[in-house]
Amino acid sequence: MKVREEVLRLLMEEGTLSGGKTAESLGVSRTAVWKAVEELRREGIAIGSVHGGGYRLEDRDRVLSTDAVRAFLRPDKDMDVIFAGSRVDSTNTEALRHLRDGAVPPFVLIAGEQTRGRGRKGRSFYSPRGGLYMTVALPGMIPVTALTGLTAHAALCVCFALEEIARLKPGIKWINDIFLDGKKIAGILTEADVDAESGDARNIRVGIGINTGFGEAAEDCPGMAFLGIPALRPALAARIAADTAAYDTERGLDTGAYKSRSVTLGHRVRLISGGREHEGLAVGVDGNGALILDEDGRKNVLLSGDMVRDIRS
Repeated sequence: MKVREEVLRLLMEEGTLSGGKTAESLGVSRTAVWKAVEELRREGIAIGSVHGGGYRLEDRDRVLSTDAVRAFLRPDKDMDVIFAGSRVDSTNTEALRHLRDGAVPPFVLIAGEQTRGRGRKGRSFYSPRGGLYMTVALPGMIPVTALTGLTAHAALCVCFALEEIARLKPGIKWINDIFLDGKKIAGILTEADVDAESGDARNIRVGIGINTGFGEAAEDCPGMAFLGIPALRPALAARIAADTAAYDTERGLDTGAYKSRSVTLGHRVRLISGGREHEGLAVGVDGNGALILDEDGRKNVLLSGDMVRDIRS
């Protein structure tokens, strides 16, 4: 146990701490707690003193750091945490730079703002200050056809984390968008390099952006919702990263859990897949994350596609 990480985790959960009670609960001396606080202060985390020997985290909303995320990672998760700074161009791009510079996955790279956030097919992803922008880099190689299932799994991991940590009930719009009360709160972009010899995917990066901030420029994106929970970013990042990295390509997607959170299934939809337009009733997803579409009695299994319209009659 690293005392510094435990003290930071407790400060983020409680806001204020008693030096004596914290030392007792951690099984260390009060001096060890004081040293941990001083280390955190030197790293730029604003911690004030409370009369009687306590400590107060001055601004929980601003705490997003390597130590903050690592403090919430489960001890059995062997994953590096990289804090890329308060602002990057794109966490997926930055993660690829780290991979090419020799960083060993799995790791999670996090930032508080993206200047060139990306969505699918080169679309921009609005990434203002105060959000949670992260990329989970995965080891090894997997079939390219497994990437859709991985993306769907990551969407499920975001829902799990928001349900458990933020007590929210989001839903998934196939395949990579997270919605709450009819507005988008998160998106996922999975990217990888394709090995020319095997055709498998490597340098796999699962980029996740969540609007945890307060939406200072929300009027710029009326279709998006801002959650106002930036203080929960380290806990959310740790949970999502660990769960995403645990994806088992052999087992595939937990279709039951995905279906129960889908806002697409049960509705008639129109989408473009493989250059063709499809319209029908979304009736299910398979273990690879593919959408099962009933087009007037004929079942089509679509591994990817762009939703043109959700037709609710």
